[in-house]
Amino acid sequence: MDGTDRSPDDQGSVGHVRLDGAGPVEAQEQEALVRQAAEAFAAELIRLRTGRGLSQSALARRMGYDKSYVTHVERCTQAPTRSFAEQADRVLGSGQALSRLWHAYHTARAARANDRRRSQQTRPSALAAPGAPDGIAGQDDAAARDTPLHAGASSSAPAAMREALRERMQQEQSRLLSRGVPGSLRVTVGDLLTRPGLLVTAPWRMAGGGVCRDSIVDEIFDRVIGYPEDGAYRRRRVLVLSDPGMGKTTLTYCLYVELLRNWSMEHRENTLPVRIDLRAVGTHLADQDFGSAEWLTRFLDKQVDGYDPVSWLGVTERKGLPIRPVLILDSLDEYLSKLAPSTVLGELNKFIFSYASLVCCRTQYFDRFLAHSPFGDSLERVELMEWGEVERRDYVCGYMGHCFPGHGERDAQNVRLRMESRPVRDLCHAPLRVNMALELMMREGDRGPTITDILGLYHAYVGQLLRIESAKTGSILEVDEKLDLLTSIAWHFYDEARPSDGAAQLFTLRELSDLISSELAIASDAARGVVEDLAFRTLLSVESEQFNSLEPTIVRFVHKSFQEYFVARHLFTCMSTDVNATTQAFRKLISAEVSEFVKEYLERVNRNSRVLSRVCDICFESFLDNSADTCGSDPDDSARARVARQQLAYYLGNLRSRRITEFLEEILAQERDLWIQRGIILGLAFGGTVQPLEEYVERLRRNRINSGNLSENEVNIGYTLTFFGDQATDEFRPEVDQGHDSCERTVRRLIYLVGTETDRECWRLNLLTLVELWHHRKWSRERYMLAMRECTEELTAILDRLADDPESASWPELEELRVIQSAVTSPGHGQ
Repeated sequence: MDGTDRSPDDQGSVGHVRLDGAGPVEAQEQEALVRQAAEAFAAELIRLRTGRGLSQSALARRMGYDKSYVTHVERCTQAPTRSFAEQADRVLGSGQALSRLWHAYHTARAARANDRRRSQQTRPSALAAPGAPDGIAGQDDAAARDTPLHAGASSSAPAAMREALRERMQQEQSRLLSRGVPGSLRVTVGDLLTRPGLLVTAPWRMAGGGVCRDSIVDEIFDRVIGYPEDGAYRRRRVLVLSDPGMGKTTLTYCLYVELLRNWSMEHRENTLPVRIDLRAVGTHLADQDFGSAEWLTRFLDKQVDGYDPVSWLGVTERKGLPIRPVLILDSLDEYLSKLAPSTVLGELNKFIFSYASLVCCRTQYFDRFLAHSPFGDSLERVELMEWGEVERRDYVCGYMGHCFPGHGERDAQNVRLRMESRPVRDLCHAPLRVNMALELMMREGDRGPTITDILGLYHAYVGQLLRIESAKTGSILEVDEKLDLLTSIAWHFYDEARPSDGAAQLFTLRELSDLISSELAIASDAARGVVEDLAFRTLLSVESEQFNSLEPTIVRFVHKSFQEYFVARHLFTCMSTDVNATTQAFRKLISAEVSEFVKEYLERVNRNSRVLSRVCDICFESFLDNSADTCGSDPDDSARARVARQQLAYYLGNLRSRRITEFLEEILAQERDLWIQRGIILGLAFGGTVQPLEEYVERLRRNRINSGNLSENEVNIGYTLTFFGDQATDEFRPEVDQGHDSCERTVRRLIYLVGTETDRECWRLNLLTLVELWHHRKWSRERYMLAMRECTEELTAILDRLADDPESASWPELEELRVIQSAVTSPGHGQ
């Protein structure tokens, strides 16, 4: 994002096709230079590929790209990227031959773009030349996506409509530019786009490909705008996937603003960017035909309300000015999470989802529900990855330069060193947490809290933010009151069985008002002010900007991790104060993210003998209250009690109390439920009693080697997949392997945990589970290999470290994983 404007044919196409057949000689020469450079690159790529006996598919597979991308580059119908050229050099062993040719092509292309910008400043009317792409009236859906390059004439938009649209789009652009970046009180979307060094792109990859670090905004821009091929102007449909906190929604803002900028400069007069945040329609049931072509037509018509009809290309066929919408849909998972799982695929058949140019979704939701659907197969997937040291360092430099320009280099260096300290570095792998840590460091300085774990980070950040908000004019609640109310809200709207897989649950302003006035017993005359204070001066966000004429208004936590933090706070409050509340609370299946917070609460409890004794007593009584003898004949009640026993046994084991340890050892000897056994064993290990876990690992290993009873192995694999989000949560039988091929999140998480001291007790079990996933789930090997290749360097370093440690050097899983690594990384494996 360098602030420059982009010409329509500088969006991923290799050579510009003259649409009017005229132009100065120097412009034609520029076109010839670009074409020659592109053809030289393509010819060398073909020569190197065929010289090594590789097909396009084989080369694409080795490079980690789609075959179609290699095909387009060789046909000169799509621009190669720098990362593509560098990867091709590595795979083909060509030194830097292709990188040099790419540089020559890039130089020619940049010169052409600069020449056009100068030309546009002196000849603005040339942009409305007859035959401009996407300017064909009366086209059907296919024609709108594949507009002929030399089609007939189109007229420019009437001046009044053009000015009205420009004014409306500028207002929308200003609104987006003023939005704050999650986790930061100082940085806005506008800052990201205009301040040097602030827009740091997360590493990303195409489906099945290698990791790239080129500008993701530019890459997606090129695809959704379109490229010339076989006499038509074609566009690609892109699906952006990421874990929470990786900047997916911020990316859509940046892309949308870039599209608006491109449109407002009249580079693409006959296309119009449109962004819809699906969270804002998730509960708007009044529009029963949402998603149909008719609904989209009405929505688009509002953008030009009061002017002559527009023929929205590919959406509606009618007389009028032809314009093609470039449609961006954000938060697909949060929209679909309101639906029953059985209706999701039918919902995706709606017109809006087949027309959209860009769709954003959480990786976990997509893998569970959409990975093998026709919808998933119809889009080109781009996945955002975690930030590493390079991204953190670059962002901190940009952040300091923007927010604290008066600070000297010494202060900036001090912040960088603190950000790269081991605890902070391990926590801050996503932009959200990086911003949270920076806010704490820069506001509190050296007097600020020492951040050692995720709970400490959220404690400090939430406390600081609520103190700031409570001090604002109009706030009527104290900090502690806001903390308690947010905790109640988070728990009330938490549902572990929702298919959104940890998305921030949506609720309406009316539902929030009802909770405040009735269930929390706040007088009605005071409830309105409390609701307003919570909605606008805490960690809640009101999402009604695009559909503010509709009710109900949607409310959610600004990020799902804040709801998880408050859910854990509720659970710990129950565990330290109320037996009955604890008995009921743990009948809900707790997610891995919430569990991480709860375990850190319990680690703090172990340092205070008085609190430890109280928590032990309450959890002990709650475990007995959920025993099979107390559940009666209701099968649902029995299933919920089983969930509670497993979870309470696990958390009890985390408490370092001899009384609790002896109790769990006694229960373990009697327990026949393999899932509950596993919870007791892991809990005891985290509490310092590791012998049951060592025996468990040996038993799993013998079962596999001797082809014995694999029930325990299947329970271990099934619940691990559920816990780390690779299969949908069955709240009654979460330990059952559902047979899906998703396993990447589990593989990545297991490798990560073996590299952390906090999970030391389970290192060997995590390694064994990695081995088991390889041997027992042959149907998921392709996705297993994808994750293993991504984590090769990290896993190799871990195995080397464990081999040098006398305590772990004899573990057979080390050698087994080296063999698996070799098989996964060897050329041609799995073909």
